[in-house]
Amino acid sequence: MPHLPIYKTFTGTPTGKLRSTYHQTDTNLLYVPGTFKDHNGNDRKLEGIVVLYASLHNRSGGAANVGIGWRVPNRLWIAGQWDDTGGATQYSDDTTAAQDTTTGDFPLETTTNNDGYVVASRERFNCVTLNVSTASADATNPTRAVRYSDSAGTGWTNFTATDFYASDGTGAAEYTTGEQLLVFNTPWDWGRTSSLGDIPDGYYAVNVRATTAPDTTAGIAASIELWNIHLLTEALGDNGTLEFAGSGEPLWERFSDGLSVFFSTASAMNRATVQVRMA
Repeated sequence: MPHLPIYKTFTGTPTGKLRSTYHQTDTNLLYVPGTFKDHNGNDRKLEGIVVLYASLHNRSGGAANVGIGWRVPNRLWIAGQWDDTGGATQYSDDTTAAQDTTTGDFPLETTTNNDGYVVASRERFNCVTLNVSTASADATNPTRAVRYSDSAGTGWTNFTATDFYASDGTGAAEYTTGEQLLVFNTPWDWGRTSSLGDIPDGYYAVNVRATTAPDTTAGIAASIELWNIHLLTEALGDNGTLEFAGSGEPLWERFSDGLSVFFSTASAMNRATVQVRMA
């Protein structure tokens, strides 16, 4: 008889909107594929997650945007600061700080207009989640804009407000401490970088800038993660359920080392059930 894949069923209550403040750990994930030993005896994460069935139950007390997310492995993405003055170096790599759990070591902006940060991945993504450890502060709210590498990879295209399912810290708002999310429609004309402001070539890039910078304290993150969120659904009503049944055509991401769910309004009453296995 042919081997049949075995799916495991997990039911949980998400903490936070997607990750709470557990970035760069496996805590608060619905599923992780596991690890293996490389030839040097080091633990390496397995990758690839398949979802046959998912049910997301919104019990947040109001309408919420929802979806189910696959985490992009750290090995595929980089991050750093963006200096918009156009000097000798616009992009300064700070990937190690983005991918560790040290508090206050990844600046998200400065007190100069149009500075910010960049995240860039070999594979497409549609979610950036920050664990902010230092909130921004200003006499009036700063303003931030988000853009992505254009189809040629040599310039930038701006996101618009309607592209987002979550846009914490953008518009006229402060970065607050804890989980801050950008969840967006994946651009159809997104190109890989090519001689774009010192960013290495071959990456899908997103740049977040404080177009009106905070004048007192700039926001700083402890950790960042990138995600691909499928089944994005806008304004699921309170007590509504989003259900996916694969019927032989499951959802999957080849490059993923963790599974979670997205609720734009966090609540201890939200529920998620998934049937999942390794790819």
